[in-house]
Amino acid sequence: MKGRACSWIVVALAGVHSLAQAQFGLERVLNFISVANVNTQVSCLLHSYDLTAPGGSKCGLRGFGVEVGLDLTPDTAKYLAQFALGYGQIQGFKARNRSLDVSGVMRLLPEVSLYLTRNTKTWVMPYIGIHSGLVTLSNWQAYAMPGDTLYKFSASTLPFGATAGLSLPGAVYFDVGYRYRVFQSLEWQLVRGVLPPGWPKTLSLSAVQATAGVQFDVAALTGRKK
Repeated sequence: MKGRACSWIVVALAGVHSLAQAQFGLERVLNFISVANVNTQVSCLLHSYDLTAPGGSKCGLRGFGVEVGLDLTPDTAKYLAQFALGYGQIQGFKARNRSLDVSGVMRLLPEVSLYLTRNTKTWVMPYIGIHSGLVTLSNWQAYAMPGDTLYKFSASTLPFGATAGLSLPGAVYFDVGYRYRVFQSLEWQLVRGVLPPGWPKTLSLSAVQATAGVQFDVAALTGRKK
């Protein structure tokens, strides 16, 4: 019984130590984060000859994103600089070719951004941003009609983009921007090793997008901002 009790004590102490390490690690991570935000977006494809938004139009793709940022300048600076890392995804793509039915999600992980905000010290502050990172089409499914033969493909690319927006009262922000996304080589998992006629080997998913979101002041919430 004593041996078993000692074993439980050792396990409990190890658990406390692990919890303390995890909490200390989380605090260290939070010390580097100034803000966090969540957003929703809608976008319109440009120069896309193979995919469309729902209904066959260019516009109507929907997505969401999350982002954490690090302030690079003090709050009193005339221009506020911020570095941010985020995740996002966009869905709703449809094939323009009627013999092809596709389904899949475009994931942005990570999205790397640099923002510059004009500190007007008023209820509205304009900002601009530049973006890059990695965009992935992972395990997209394509069906040949008729027959419903299943194909799969994936691809990734390095995107570039720019944004202009306004920071509004209530920690709300709104911006519009452009994203350049061209997938030069799709990795198809083919049936009989042949790509059906008219199916794409490259994809251009460049788009203009409108984003609305809410930003949380992590530094203030954790007591680091006085």
